[in-house]
Amino acid sequence: MALASEVKRYLIEHLAGRQSLIAEQAVSAVRSSREIPSAERLTDQELMDHFPQLFGDLVKHILTDADPGARRQTIEAALSHGTTRWKQSYQLVEVVRELGIVRRSILEHGVEKFFAENSQWLSSVNHAQRNLDVFFEDSIAGSVQRYVENFAEAMRSANSQLMKANESLSRIDEARLRLMRTVCHELGNVLNALKFTISLITTGNVEANRSEMLEICQRNVLEMSELLEDLRDYSVLIAGAASLQIEKIDVGEFGSEVEASFHAITQAVGVRLELQVDSNLDVIQSDRRKIRQIVRNLITNAINYCQKSNPRVLLEFRGVDQSSWQIAVEDSGIGIPPEHLDSIFDEFKRIAPSEVIKGTGLGLAITKRLVEELKGNIQVFSEVGEGSRFVVTLPKMR
Repeated sequence: MALASEVKRYLIEHLAGRQSLIAEQAVSAVRSSREIPSAERLTDQELMDHFPQLFGDLVKHILTDADPGARRQTIEAALSHGTTRWKQSYQLVEVVRELGIVRRSILEHGVEKFFAENSQWLSSVNHAQRNLDVFFEDSIAGSVQRYVENFAEAMRSANSQLMKANESLSRIDEARLRLMRTVCHELGNVLNALKFTISLITTGNVEANRSEMLEICQRNVLEMSELLEDLRDYSVLIAGAASLQIEKIDVGEFGSEVEASFHAITQAVGVRLELQVDSNLDVIQSDRRKIRQIVRNLITNAINYCQKSNPRVLLEFRGVDQSSWQIAVEDSGIGIPPEHLDSIFDEFKRIAPSEVIKGTGLGLAITKRLVEELKGNIQVFSEVGEGSRFVVTLPKMR
């Protein structure tokens, strides 16, 4: 049963009169929700920008009793909203949760308030609520569809860039291809399931199944968000796209922290770790997290290759000149044959079998990328049977 014309007219007037209040209540609820952290980065105006369009579409939805044309318009407007939130770095699950909060605000402060004040039309309250539910099902479907499309396009772009990079290599590592195939396969499964669920929501006629389908949609959204996080971490490593976080670092204090963090490991394997800090090098400015990872990778590598009696690893920080400083890690290990020195920083490069030396073979490749991000360079000096010395030269950042 459709809403009577008189009920529609007064309900629309009521919602229009409370539009600003409803928007303010929705923004307040979004801000207080701990499940939408991305909203903290947006201004109130950015959070409210889509409200006028949403209210306009809701009015047409009510007036036409949700005819196909009005529903298409709702979905098209939601596509734009999905793009906006994508550009604002929302997670997909946050888009869905935000629209759920907006629906609740319209229901509590608009629809329910109207029927509480106009009890003569109370018999129409369930139909009005159902109209609102259908409207937001379309809004969620449209927003999710566009977000997924943007995500898929970003994936295609990233994949294209990786393919171009791989074409320039003389050989392609099979381990990387297996990883990309696995990620693409899993992501494809989630996207297909999500697309199918969205199709059922927008075209299905079984009202009792809508709630269940929305729950399935949300589960797929969460699964895809987890995959996105894993892939983003990998792509940052490959692309070297992480931004620098420059801060002052007390070199002596930093060296002592590193030494302490390796104490249990060196004790367990019987390696002596020695720390030397140039007295003229007190405070430098750099990215602490990247410096720590560089040092940890080099020390871990040195420990892995220390197989002589009385094994020793030296960690040294020293100044070079006014504009640069160095990190050096030296071990008393097996050394590196001359023919491997040029390729020692290649991904998955090993100079000993994996059953002899622990590790993935990525440590030195990652270290080189980190050094390059800090605008420095890394060198290796080695003699078979005598050990190796890795020297990282970095600029003194201002």
